[in-house]
Amino acid sequence: MSGQMFWGKKEDGKRKRSFQESYETPKVQKCVRKRRPALNVQGQPLPPQRSLEMMSKDQLMSVLMEVMRQHPEVGSTFQAKVSSYQFASEKYQQLLKGKVEQLYSNIPYNRSYDNTNLDDYAFVRMKPYITELLNCLVDCALDNLPPRKSDLHESLKFLESCTQLVLDLPRFESGSNNYYYDKCLEQISHLWCSLIEQISKDIHMVMNTNMEEWITKLNAYNERSNGLLTSAVTLFKSLASDGDLLGDQQNEMESPAYVAGPGLLLESNPSYLMHNKYSM
Repeated sequence: MSGQMFWGKKEDGKRKRSFQESYETPKVQKCVRKRRPALNVQGQPLPPQRSLEMMSKDQLMSVLMEVMRQHPEVGSTFQAKVSSYQFASEKYQQLLKGKVEQLYSNIPYNRSYDNTNLDDYAFVRMKPYITELLNCLVDCALDNLPPRKSDLHESLKFLESCTQLVLDLPRFESGSNNYYYDKCLEQISHLWCSLIEQISKDIHMVMNTNMEEWITKLNAYNERSNGLLTSAVTLFKSLASDGDLLGDQQNEMESPAYVAGPGLLLESNPSYLMHNKYSM
């Protein structure tokens, strides 16, 4: 009896141990993370190409002008590259139109833009826009003269539009405040004389240009400018007279009785070429 009880207790102990072992909580292995190198990424400016794509026209112009001031050799290289470009007449007109609009927008509110009696206060306010417009106009006019432009008819039309633009600008009560306008008209007169000089060297241009029409236009502009374009009018009249003489001699050349001479040379007029840019 005692032996049975002994063995029974033994078996009960084994059962308890096996039961406990079967239901023991499994050991959880700790997950150790490997340390990664820290990512130290910092912002950086756009490269030049992207910056150029993002910049406005004014920003780009400001940066470019500053670079050329600091490095004159860059300006020389830039000028050499750009001088080979040919722009359409509409581009010049669009540029000048923007300058004119800036000038008109700075006329004081108590004055109308078509008023020819603007006061001193208006002049002080408008002066930087006047000088910017007139300098831009002369730059554009020079770029439309030979040899930059080979079409003399186009040069005539553009120079006429420049002349009319200056004459249409609002004037001031004080004559001294109109100095920049008058000085610019004097320079435009030199440009007219230079262009007429070029026309006089082209026989076909002389023969195919309506001189009387251009003389009439220039006379009207000269009256509005108080005689500042007189030299251009005089030179155009001289060219018209030479053109009439040339036409008579051309008819003689076409007649059967004409005997060819040493060759016809159109007498050159005094040179009015402007060598320096107009500065305010």
